[in-house]
Amino acid sequence: MAIDESMLADALQTLDVDVPVDLARRARLGGRRRLVRRRSYVAAGAVGVAAVAVPSVLVLRGTDGGKVEPGAQSSTQAVYSDLYAAPPAPGSQCQVGGGGSATLSAYRDLLLLPPEGQPVTDASVMLSTLDCPPPHVALTALKTDGDQIVEGLVIYGPNAPTPMEVGIAGPNVHFGGQAGELAVDGQPAREYTFSGSTHTDVYWSEPDGGQWRASLRGMTQQQAVDLLNQMTFDGKSGTAVPPQPTADQWTVEPAVTDTSTSAGEMTAHWTDAEGHQVGLVVTQGPDQVDQLAAGGPAEEYAVVGYVGSMQLVTVRGHDGVIGAGESSVLFWQEAPDVEAELSITHGGASEIEQVANSLMLTAPDDSRFEGKS
Repeated sequence: MAIDESMLADALQTLDVDVPVDLARRARLGGRRRLVRRRSYVAAGAVGVAAVAVPSVLVLRGTDGGKVEPGAQSSTQAVYSDLYAAPPAPGSQCQVGGGGSATLSAYRDLLLLPPEGQPVTDASVMLSTLDCPPPHVALTALKTDGDQIVEGLVIYGPNAPTPMEVGIAGPNVHFGGQAGELAVDGQPAREYTFSGSTHTDVYWSEPDGGQWRASLRGMTQQQAVDLLNQMTFDGKSGTAVPPQPTADQWTVEPAVTDTSTSAGEMTAHWTDAEGHQVGLVVTQGPDQVDQLAAGGPAEEYAVVGYVGSMQLVTVRGHDGVIGAGESSVLFWQEAPDVEAELSITHGGASEIEQVANSLMLTAPDDSRFEGKS
C-alpha cells in the first residue's frame, strides 16, 4: 500500500508518545522544512504599488466558472523586472534547501533560547536558501471579530510558482485534501483545500503569462473561488482589486518588503518543565505577521491537532498571530528583520505565550548550541 506524507503524519499521532508538532509537520511536508508558508511564498513587497481596496461586504455569489481542464504553464510569461522578480523558470522546484551550518557569531540576533539551565536538543544555526525568488504580494486582507481572525486572503503574482513547482502536485504526488479544477478569472485553475482546515490554495495563469496564487482561509473551496471571480488581477501593476470599496469589516495590510533568497536560521527543541515538547525556529526575514494571519499556516499544522482558530496577539512586545488547538503554534516578529515560529504539544494560547515570554537572547558560546563557534 502506497502512503503519502499526510498518512505518515496521521500515523505519528497514534504513537503512545508526544510527537513534536514541527516533526509531524515536516513529515507532512516530506522533509522539506518550512516549504509551505514561511519565506518560500510570503515575501516580496510591492515597489511603488498603492494600497488596494477590499469590499465592505463580500457577497459570495455563485459564478458560471464551471469545472475546466487546467492548461499547461504559459510559454510566454509576463516579466515586469522594474517591479519584482521574474517568475520561476518552467520546471523549477521551489523548495527550501540547506546551505550548511553557519557561524553562530554571525547570527547573534537569532540566538533565542529558554533560560539557562533548561536543556535543549538540536540547537543549531544554518544557512537556508530558496530555489525560487519569493513572489510579489499583490493583496493581503483580513476580516476579524475582535482579535479573532474570521477570514483572510493573500494573493501573490504575477510571478507566483505553479503547483508542480512548489511540490503540491506532480506525477508522484498525492494530495490528501480536496482538490478542485474550478476556473478563476475565466482561466483554468487548480484548488487545494487542506484536510481538517478551511484553508484553500488556488493557482492559475492569466493570458499574458502571469502566474498567480491565492491563499484563503475561513471559507469553503467554492466560496474561495467565488470570491476570486469577483476580483480584477493586473500583472503590470501587481494588484488584485475587489469590485467594492474598502469597509470596516476588512483590513488591508501593507505588503512586506523584499526578502533575500538566502538567510540564517536557528532551530531548537526541548521539553519544558510542564512536559510540553517545544520547537523553535528563528529566521532572518521581514515582517510577515499580516500574511501569516491572513493566509494562515493551517495546512502545515492541521494534521497534528492545530485546525484553525487564529488570533492576533502581542508577544514579547511585538505583533504576533497564534493558532491554538490540541497543540499550538505562535508566530511573531522579534525584530525588524527577525521572525520567530514557536510550537508546543498539548498546550493552548496561555502555555505557548508563557514559553515565548521566557525566551532569552543568548551568546554564541552557549554550550547548548551544537558546534558552537
